[in-house]
Amino acid sequence: MEVGKDPELLKQFKNQNKVLVTKGKSSFVPESERVGERERFELHHIKRVTDGGAVYDIDNLRVVTPKHHIEIHRGNK
Repeated sequence: MEVGKDPELLKQFKNQNKVLVTKGKSSFVPESERVGERERFELHHIKRVTDGGAVYDIDNLRVVTPKHHIEIHRGNK
């Protein structure tokens, strides 16, 4: 299911992000969650691909902010 095609999910986004999501793009995170040029939500693989984690398995993916993604990889989950 595409988030951009689900009215119930889409109404949770601000207008600028609605446009991005309906185009299949990642939406912007709050400013406090940005790191440098990284300003959109990112995908994190729970089991690293290099460790045999599936690239496209939805159960192996989490949507995270750049700030949280960095914390995960630093070991500050």
